[in-house]
Amino acid sequence: MTEVVPPPSVEPAAPATLAAPTDPAAAAVPAAPAAAAPDPPARQTIDRLPPPGDPLENVRALLADGRASEALARLDAASSASPEASALRAAALQALGRHRDAILAWTAALDRQPDIAPWWVGLAISLEAEGRAHEALAAYARAARHGPLEPALADYLRGRVDALSAPSAR
Repeated sequence: MTEVVPPPSVEPAAPATLAAPTDPAAAAVPAAPAAAAPDPPARQTIDRLPPPGDPLENVRALLADGRASEALARLDAASSASPEASALRAAALQALGRHRDAILAWTAALDRQPDIAPWWVGLAISLEAEGRAHEALAAYARAARHGPLEPALADYLRGRVDALSAPSAR
């Protein structure tokens, strides 16, 4: 006869719990560190180009350097229709002595954003250059209302208003 041996009994493992030790000395002993998990494999990344900066930044720099023709060419290539682009176009045209075109560009900028005092001064300068003193005086007044202006520009504005308001200027 063959003896049948029952399989060994396997008791389920008790869940691990963290019980507060009752012995204060046992609490001071740090637990053994768990086995460190292996480092995950290095992640592969896709290099991305940084987000584009302000597209008008180069135009402003060119104008500040006195390179109005290059600034105008950049604006034409970018074909930006923002009010600031119109104002930069106006400033470039004004620097090139193209005041009629500058008046159109200043007007386009101010139609969309009429609260920018320096743009009103720019319009006034081109209007004055075209011999339209009365309109220039009105544009200078709008600039003063929409201020504040930087001190040098405010001084310029007051000087032009005084000159255009003088009896001999009429």
